[in-house]
Amino acid sequence: MKNNFINNTISIILNRIKRPQSTEIKVEFSEFEEITLGEILTEEFISKFTNFSNFDKMIERSKLKNKYINYKNLFLSKQWNDFVIRATKFDGWVDFLKIAINCHVFQEESNMD
Repeated sequence: MKNNFINNTISIILNRIKRPQSTEIKVEFSEFEEITLGEILTEEFISKFTNFSNFDKMIERSKLKNKYINYKNLFLSKQWNDFVIRATKFDGWVDFLKIAINCHVFQEESNMD
């Protein structure tokens, strides 16, 4: 059950990451902004939280890119999760994405001030 939840979470994140635009406690479900993986895994984030200069270099270093027919399959693989654990200080791919999303949200909020 836990793996299904994680895989569904990753699929949702990879396909379309959404977050509330409003800072109010009650948010209508129609008030969402779409953001892409590229928007949250910026060079700044990658270089700050990993030993890589950008996300492309991280993928390249994993040597997994050619083993999968597309990025979605790569990012859903156990091998990618294991690589993230070995190559970063994160507890896995989901943890990596959660931190990236939080950084993106807080960065946008601080830019609004």
